[in-house]
Amino acid sequence: MSHRVNITFACPRCNHEINAEIYRSIWGEKPENRELVFSDKINRIPCPKCGVVIFPNASLMYTHVVLKFAVWFEPVPDPSIDAGNAMLPNIVPYLRTAKRIKDWNEFKATIEKHEKGAIVTENNKEVAKGKGCMVFLAFLACAAASVVAVVAFVVAH
Repeated sequence: MSHRVNITFACPRCNHEINAEIYRSIWGEKPENRELVFSDKINRIPCPKCGVVIFPNASLMYTHVVLKFAVWFEPVPDPSIDAGNAMLPNIVPYLRTAKRIKDWNEFKATIEKHEKGAIVTENNKEVAKGKGCMVFLAFLACAAASVVAVVAFVVAH
């Protein structure tokens, strides 16, 4: 599930103190969430005093549970990522091994590479190579063939 946190920071232009809610993690398999990232609208906060739009130096994890990958945008070192990883169960290893990226455009490019299957890890190798889909399609074909065989047997007798 996508997760939001509250932050307080000073506007870099006018030094006005701003309280805002930002995403700490976002589920990329939802098209509207992916669009927030790729349209550069996520975690952009307008200063209520001077109007400048600020992109706080806050980490953001992009996850895709269907494709089994996660990527961190980490513009500045964030020790809370390590602390959070220590508490994660081993049942979701791709969250623990998510690559950390400092540059926003590289972050988005890495997400796209994962989506296209260009980055293969132990966590997503079956999905990335398309084998997950092929196994599922083979299962469906066998199931359909079994149903046809049973129907043919019943009709014949």
